[in-house]
Amino acid sequence: MRKNNLFNCHRLEIRLFFACMVIACIATSGLTKGTQAAEKVSPFYPGEKLTFQIKWSFIPAGEAVLAVLPLETIDGVKSYHFVMLARTYPFIDIFYKVRNRIDAYTDVEMTRSILYKKKQQEGRTQRDIVVNFDWERIEAQYSNFGEKKTPVSILPGSFDPLSVLYAFRLHDLKENIEIEIPVTDGKKSN
Repeated sequence: MRKNNLFNCHRLEIRLFFACMVIACIATSGLTKGTQAAEKVSPFYPGEKLTFQIKWSFIPAGEAVLAVLPLETIDGVKSYHFVMLARTYPFIDIFYKVRNRIDAYTDVEMTRSILYKKKQQEGRTQRDIVVNFDWERIEAQYSNFGEKKTPVSILPGSFDPLSVLYAFRLHDLKENIEIEIPVTDGKKSN
């Protein structure tokens, strides 16, 4: 029963964390506006850092951080580097240890993902995922601990699960607006 309760609490924490990320994206989407019509100003920038405290009921359980790191060049493409870190505090580690890091790279024009990496440790689950985006073939190659899966076809302009949050911030979010952005985790494309 205790294991099931911890699992349900963990699922709730994940839902709450993603709800906080969506709220943060909406709240910060309109903070920067260009002064000239032709000038495109990004709503995020290297150095941005959002920190969330994750609670288990009323007990502080861990912390999650979303950050925009300095620009990098990946396979010859100047890229944004987004990172998400999540970890439980030492007391919670006794029950369910979480140490996750996700790195996502997109072109600086924010038209598509370039590379996605996920190192996950949640309880006994461990993953070392890499998703390479091949835009000449329009497919993504998923691997876990170096074991490659069959590449999947992706839609033009696809993003990975982390960078899509930043892609949404490029839009002027208004009531009753519908935005569709293709996303892939390397196993399936939506």
